[in-house]
This record gives sequence, structure tokens and C-alpha cells, in this order.
Amino acid sequence: MSTRIVIELRADVVPKTAENFRVLCTGERGFGYRGSNIFKIVPNWYIKGGDYINNDGSGNESIYDEKLFPNENYILKHDRPGNERRTYHPTNIFGSRQMHHPRSIYPINIRMRDFFTGVVSMIHGGDYTSGSQFCIYLSKAEWLNNVQVVVGHVIDGWNVVKELGTFDSLENGSPESVVKIFECGQLS
Repeated sequence: MSTRIVIELRADVVPKTAENFRVLCTGERGFGYRGSNIFKIVPNWYIKGGDYINNDGSGNESIYDEKLFPNENYILKHDRPGNERRTYHPTNIFGSRQMHHPRSIYPINIRMRDFFTGVVSMIHGGDYTSGSQFCIYLSKAEWLNNVQVVVGHVIDGWNVVKELGTFDSLENGSPESVVKIFECGQLS
């Protein structure tokens, strides 16, 4: 059964970073997140994905010619707790993610009026640059302010994020079971 995580991208604050994430979601350049794995889960802390090249955290390329691009800014902060309640505004949906795992049993429902948020930031590729890798945080990560660029927040599917955050991991953080992004794109 498929489940969906919807992410609101903040193109108003980080336009280049948001466009990179959006294009990797849609796959409109012939490559992107579709079919890639969630390669690291630290239970109740964060979920890492976005290595569409090697699926193990070693690949990290953006849509831009330079592959890694300078971190855009640090205006958005890693200070939202994963259980903060907000109001859902359908006009704010900019991008979406859909993930599947055999243990997931959640129905798709994007017509909620209330939802929970989680910070989504780009994992830097060294020297304060961004590529394709992203992290969804299940708790505050304020020490990452001015280190990783926040690109958006989970606005629907928080129950899926929380479930993924409970999966067992190997010593290196890799999930014991394959967690794959089967489909992703942009909601209009």
C-alpha cells in the first residue's frame, strides 16, 4: 500500500534550493528521486534520502551544472518540533513525496484541515553546499541552523514520517528493510 508525504517548499525564501528539490521530485530532467531509497534512519530523530545516484548516501548531485551549489541562505530555521500543529492551506502545496514500506498501512488523505510539520533540509555536500540529499527531522535540530538549508516542511503525511522514524536500522543507520520512494512529483 502506498503512502504519501506532502512537503511545502519555501520558494519564497530559498528559490534556487526549492527549484532543485521540485525538479528532482518531478524528474523532468530525466533523473531524480523516483525509485531512490531512504538510505538512513536514526529512530525518532531523522530520515535521510535523496541519493538517486548510489542509494547509499555517497551520491549528492543537484540539477545545476556545478552538481553542488552554494547554500542559498539560512533564513528558515530547524526549530520546529515534529509535532507542531498548523492549519492546512491547499494553495501552499508546492511539492510532494510518496514513499512506501511493507509495514506502512496508512491511507492517502490530503484533505485534512490540521496536520503536523517536520523540517525538511538539504544535507550539505561539504563546504556548505547542497545537492540532492535531504533530511526530514522528527525533532528540533537547532544546531543545524547556519549549516543546512531548510527547503520546506511536511504539511501532510506526518503519521508516515513518524512510522518511518520507528524503523529498525543497522549500525550504520541504513534501514533494515528497503524504504523506497516509488513515486513523487508536484501537486498543483
